Amino acid sequence: MNNFSKALVLTFISLHVFANPMPSVVKETINHISNPSTFISQSKDDDYWFAYSVPAHDQYTFNCCWNQAVHNQPKACDLSKKNNGFVNQKSDLITQNNNIFIHVKKQQVSQIVPVSEHCEVKLDGSKIAWLNDIDELESIDFFKQLILNSPDDIADDSLYALTMHNHKNATQELYEIALMNKNKISENAVFWLGSSRNDDFAKLKNLYNKLPIGNTKKHINFALAQSADPQSLVLLKQIAINDSNFQQKSDALFWLAEKAPEQTKKIIIQKLKSHDNDFKNSVFTLSRLADGKGDETLFELLRGTYTNQIKKQALFWLSQSDNEETINKLQKML
Repeated sequence: MNNFSKALVLTFISLHVFANPMPSVVKETINHISNPSTFISQSKDDDYWFAYSVPAHDQYTFNCCWNQAVHNQPKACDLSKKNNGFVNQKSDLITQNNNIFIHVKKQQVSQIVPVSEHCEVKLDGSKIAWLNDIDELESIDFFKQLILNSPDDIADDSLYALTMHNHKNATQELYEIALMNKNKISENAVFWLGSSRNDDFAKLKNLYNKLPIGNTKKHINFALAQSADPQSLVLLKQIAINDSNFQQKSDALFWLAEKAPEQTKKIIIQKLKSHDNDFKNSVFTLSRLADGKGDETLFELLRGTYTNQIKKQALFWLSQSDNEETINKLQKML
């Protein structure tokens, strides 16, 4: 998941929705089964849906299907259509439970649709087996096994479903999957630790200390930037200044600019005054500072006693600005 994709995923939209806690599907209630794997192994059908509820981790986030939205407002999840992603939106409604819909074909999970209880779900009048007695811990283990043993698309959706469980074991499983350093699935586990869990900082710090240099470790920077824990910002700043790996440090600085523009400016200005070999990336990061501070800082570089190479980079990024005031300043300089 690249930086742009992450930014899109974490653009939460304030939303007021009408309560609709019961999915609009025909439910066939089944009791006394605590493990989803048990239900799959006992079923004699080749093609079917089943579903169950788990306590919600974030009570103020509304989860629904993205691709079936109208004007960016989720309308419903139609299970007869292939889902192309989910949307997380802040809501005034309190979500006590998340509903997880699972499609099974020839004894294999082929689709997973985890949504809030207020998200309307449709399925052409077909029956869905609704499991009343699923144990949350067994559900967590079920999704962990899917994450580790399924094709990428099912593994990704299983990881998302795992984050929607409230139990602390879900956080622990995300941590352990991240620690495996298993390509994209570990990178995405780090992403969800930072963006969806409230008790993530200690685990993110441990991952930073334990993981070897590479993409999974680099994803910790983004996770720290999304964490609500104030300690996360302190660690991100330390990485941006002190990490021995060039890519880890540069990426930390990139995300620090999103979270703390003033601190980022001070760090970069100090680097540029110290004959920074990475001046191109440093000037680019300055150009991204929020609230108009980016262009303002680039003009400071032009007026300051910096090298011609640094000033050329500042001039280049100023020329890309669509801010009318910036354009007028540039025209006066020419």
